[in-house]
Amino acid sequence: MREKKFKDFSQFWPEYLRLHSRPATRAVHYAGTLGGITIVGAGIVFGAPAAIIAAPGITYGLLFSAHPLFEKNRPATFRNPGMSVGGDFKMLFYGMT
Repeated sequence: MREKKFKDFSQFWPEYLRLHSRPATRAVHYAGTLGGITIVGAGIVFGAPAAIIAAPGITYGLLFSAHPLFEKNRPATFRNPGMSVGGDFKMLFYGMT
């Protein structure tokens, strides 16, 4: 399968939403992204750099699990890591508002 190339985030966003179409996938992503933010915040507050370093691995370990379980696809992070992180935060924002 040929990988899609995106010029900017506005082109990537519809593809990101397609890859996260099921409510269960979105719920796992909301929980994981909020968890990652919490871990980083706690690491800063309590002076625990190991928590800050571990946060992405913990967060994305959880987020990646939703794709084979619910969507039956590959996470966008493997193809577009920077845009995918932006998508995680944008989807969380929309989910909370």
